[in-house]
Amino acid sequence: MSKTKEKIRSFAKKNGVTIREPEDNLWLMVVESTVVVIKFSTLKTTKKQMVSFSSIVVVGCRVDSTLMNNLLKRNSEMEFGAFCLDGDNSILYTYSVFGGQHIDEDIFLRVLAMVAVVAKKYSKEIISTHGGKTSLDFVQD
Repeated sequence: MSKTKEKIRSFAKKNGVTIREPEDNLWLMVVESTVVVIKFSTLKTTKKQMVSFSSIVVVGCRVDSTLMNNLLKRNSEMEFGAFCLDGDNSILYTYSVFGGQHIDEDIFLRVLAMVAVVAKKYSKEIISTHGGKTSLDFVQD
């Protein structure tokens, strides 16, 4: 896993992205107005390294069947990544890729940007109909 982390540190530094490392396998990056969380893991069955990029789209929104149906529909339209719900009524967008030899600078930058753009785009829509805060607003409070 350390090789994957070294590569991501290098890609981030080269592109002016600051990493905060509150935990060994959980890193934070602020991309424009979005907090992106990077989680490192290893698949139990194949031992392949995984890197998951996630962003909290909205924290503390009102979750109802309309919102859930909308998110499920959006998931079916997404080519990569998916929306999910965590235990405190936060909507996340997550996109996972293989680490190790499979991740390069281009993949890192594209996935990081995609997660940030999707989170920013859909946060406005969800907040306008179901309340809540963006991840950056939540972190700053």
